[in-house]
Parts: sequence; C-alpha cells; structure tokens
Amino acid sequence: MENTIKWKQMFNGDFKKYLDFVVSLKTKLEKLDLSKLPEDKKEALCKRYEKLFSLSCDLLGEYLSYNGIFAGDKSQIIKFAFNTELIDDGQKWINLFFLFNRFKKEGYEKSGKFILLHLNADYITLFENLNNYFEKECKQIN
Repeated sequence: MENTIKWKQMFNGDFKKYLDFVVSLKTKLEKLDLSKLPEDKKEALCKRYEKLFSLSCDLLGEYLSYNGIFAGDKSQIIKFAFNTELIDDGQKWINLFFLFNRFKKEGYEKSGKFILLHLNADYITLFENLNNYFEKECKQIN
C-alpha cells in the first residue's frame, strides 16, 4: 500500500509540475530561435529537462518496484520499463539518458548547446505519453 502511495505521490507531485512547464514550452520551442535566448535561460531550460527526465526515471522505478521488478540505475529502469511496455520508444529514452549523463558530467558550458539541439517535440512527447500511461493507472486504482 505504501508503494502505491509513493508512485502516485511522485506522479501527482513534482512530475506533473515539471511536465506542465515543459509541455507549455512545446509550441514556444518550435517557434523559438534558441540562439537569441540568453545563456542563463538556456541553462535553466536544460536543467528543467534534466529534472523532468530524472523524475520520470524515479517514477518508473517506483512503479516497477511496486510491481515486483527491481531495477538499479536509470539505464536499467529504462530497459525494464521498455520490456514491460511502460514506455514505447526505448531508444529515445536511452538517448535522453546519454544526453543528460553528458550534461551532468560536462556541465552546461560544454554540453548545453548539444542538448538544446536535440531536445525537440519528439522528446516532449515521451513525457506526455508517460503522463497518459500514469493517468490511466491512477484511474484504475481509484
């Protein structure tokens, strides 16, 4: 019962907040010329995406654990989530994993521009799909 509450709390808490922010940027990003955005705003954007990715992996990990599947790091969580059909595009999730590992290791100065080039609507859709999945799960449990 406690695990149920934990993944639901994660989903309805920080995950939703960060997802709402990123989704609100979806149409803006398609029209936005990132080269004109101040560096501090670009860095903040990268950090928001990284936080949403991290929250997504934590949410998936808790949900897998609730269902008796114990995964260690984020790459294992992505693998198990894909194998159990929690997520559809395992390769895109792995790509995000590598992008944000690079961001954490190198910092914004070295990898931020690379990340901003690769973060597009396709990746936002991954988070939206995850949201849709957990919306359905929450309704089934209630």
